[in-house]
Amino acid sequence: MELLTSYLGDGTLLQDPKEDNHIKKRSERFLLYEGLLYKKAFSHLLLRCTTLEKDKRILDKMHKEKCGSHIKGHSLAAKTLKTGYYWLTLQLDAIEMVRKCDKCP
Repeated sequence: MELLTSYLGDGTLLQDPKEDNHIKKRSERFLLYEGLLYKKAFSHLLLRCTTLEKDKRILDKMHKEKCGSHIKGHSLAAKTLKTGYYWLTLQLDAIEMVRKCDKCP
């Protein structure tokens, strides 16, 4: 995410042409607004990209607290996307969290 942020912010790229092309292509699906990175969703919504520290807390809150109901991994990932958050490993993180939850069947 840092590479996308720096590329969209000031055009900074690596010195590796193959990696630079990859970043340029991926950046088409992202937007930098007021220093925050957003992913353009298919539904034309902007999904806020989070950091590793925040994403675990978001999943935990979605799964266990007020808006959570100990739902399964794929449903948890979908619910997180619908509330406007995104990160690269969202699906895997959600499945892993549900696997580790002692209250889930």
